[in-house]
Amino acid sequence: MRGGSQFPSLAKSYAPVFLGTESGRLEKGKMKKFTVMTLLVLLCAGMAQAGIEFVGVDGVATTYTADTGQLLLDSSSLVLTIDYDDASPQSQISPTSFNLSTTFNSGMSFSGGTFVINDDSDASVILSGNVLTVDFSSAGSFLVGEGTAQVVTSNLAGYPEGPSEIVSITFNLNPSFEGFDQDYTGLSKINLLVPEPATMALLILGGLFVRKRTEKS
Repeated sequence: MRGGSQFPSLAKSYAPVFLGTESGRLEKGKMKKFTVMTLLVLLCAGMAQAGIEFVGVDGVATTYTADTGQLLLDSSSLVLTIDYDDASPQSQISPTSFNLSTTFNSGMSFSGGTFVINDDSDASVILSGNVLTVDFSSAGSFLVGEGTAQVVTSNLAGYPEGPSEIVSITFNLNPSFEGFDQDYTGLSKINLLVPEPATMALLILGGLFVRKRTEKS
């Protein structure tokens, strides 16, 4: 792991216990569990590293309606670009449709809503889920945002279900931004990022610990 090992010293943790005693058998069991957890972390990291880094679409018709506070990205006949986290070339799925809606909260923040990416050739779902947060900053005729999402359905190999990042939304709006008390229209580019390998591993391990504690109770 980068920056040195994060695991405790086995020599310090488990010596000088005699493995033939009751306490020794308990410590041996702990060592076994520790080894299994370590292998799971490394396996999860390796799986994530071999997958997708992010997916994105460009030219999505976008509207913001001040009366309802709804931000809507909705277009069909798009090209979904898939970028990998190794040396593999980008791939594309076309035609696809993209829909995302979220609601103004306060300041420059939005929350809630859903998103879905469909394969227009057979109307099947590629990715879908929930929008958790989106935070924007203004850059003249652009709104630039990022946020978080939860992937509920994934039929895209290499893109796991679970937490995801809205790594960027670039909303080229008209007129220039003067606050969310007026309507806007324009086109947007959006990228969804797969969580980093370490994050995925920690999420899986956390799930295992929760499950173990539930079984004991």
